[in-house]
Amino acid sequence: MAKNSGQHIKKKKRSPGARMIVVVGVVVALYFVGQAVSVLTDGVETVNATRVTVDDAVTVTGYFVRNEAVVAGTTGETVEHTVHSGEKVYTGARLAVEYTDESALETSRQVKSLTEQITLLQSAVTAASDLADTAKLDQLITMDMQAIAGKAKNGMVSGLEEETGDLRQLVLRRGAGGQDPAALQAQVDALAQQRERLQQSIVTRTKVISSPYDGFFSETVDGYENILKASELPDMTADVFAQKIASEPENPGTALGKVIEGFDWYFAALVPTSDAAGLRAGSRVSLRFTQVTEDVPASVYAARVSEDGTQTLLIFKSNRISSELVSMRRQVVDIIRASYTGIKVPKEAIRMEDGKLGVYTLSGSASMFREITPLYEGDTFYVIEQGSSSQTGIVVQDSIIIKGRALQDKKVVKK
Repeated sequence: MAKNSGQHIKKKKRSPGARMIVVVGVVVALYFVGQAVSVLTDGVETVNATRVTVDDAVTVTGYFVRNEAVVAGTTGETVEHTVHSGEKVYTGARLAVEYTDESALETSRQVKSLTEQITLLQSAVTAASDLADTAKLDQLITMDMQAIAGKAKNGMVSGLEEETGDLRQLVLRRGAGGQDPAALQAQVDALAQQRERLQQSIVTRTKVISSPYDGFFSETVDGYENILKASELPDMTADVFAQKIASEPENPGTALGKVIEGFDWYFAALVPTSDAAGLRAGSRVSLRFTQVTEDVPASVYAARVSEDGTQTLLIFKSNRISSELVSMRRQVVDIIRASYTGIKVPKEAIRMEDGKLGVYTLSGSASMFREITPLYEGDTFYVIEQGSSSQTGIVVQDSIIIKGRALQDKKVVKK
């Protein structure tokens, strides 16, 4: 038997470089296979179209600027306010009464109580002479009770004192039927005489504090009344305003309050010049204060750039007033230049086809190109004009394609 030649084949060892080439080749092949599968399946991602309202706003910190007269007086227990913050006053109107002592104040309260009793009895005299309105009174009493109950349930206490007073008069008139009018009138006369005696006893023990001019009353005095004056606004520069708000306000002491002259007010703020873009004298805006439930309409009174050009003094003017506004000074406010309502579209969904700006939507299994009209641009989205139907534009709940390859109008795709 012939011997084996003894020859045998030696296997070559592959170098690490060769193995790396094989691995890279496999990865590249898998990548191209994945790309081919993706193209063939036309995979897309969509989001539902939603309707939003977006404010074009800038947040600033500013100050109310008004012509204000500090009302001298005290705020002790012997001072009786007749008006409160936010109430409109006129020249010579009574703001408060200051009494020399607590006894005089108590006498004044008795006079007020007698006046209320006289008013009620006078209504009773009228009712006692006329019984024909009984049914009407019953109806009015019921309506007043329902109105008061509704306000109390909703926590609306403003104006309740006046409404409860009206209700008392109606009830007294209703109960006065059949009573002797002469007897009721005698009670009125007796109470009037008693009131007259009490009034005479405190004539020299009271001091009436009146309004110096027409405007609004505020119980808040902060020391800026002589620093920030509306009368200086026509010539006030950004640099002068910066100096004023940096100064130390005066100590208000124990003033009774202040009267804001006129029925207009101003709000001024220094902002970076870039934030003041589009705001010029005459522009209409809305001011959003955190303590006020509704946005306050205002106009731009002036926009003045500082000497170095980095800041702009914005001054806004309004005549919308409330008890919260008259007591404010330094406030953080949102200046709303405009509001836009439409469909929110992510920026990655925007396409340009044949010179037209639009988006693709998924209708059934087909992609559809819809031309759009942008209204507002945010950081990551646009607000676009809403169409009246899916044929005229984008409507709520349309499926907007945000990712997809080789999209074409009316092309069948798969999700």
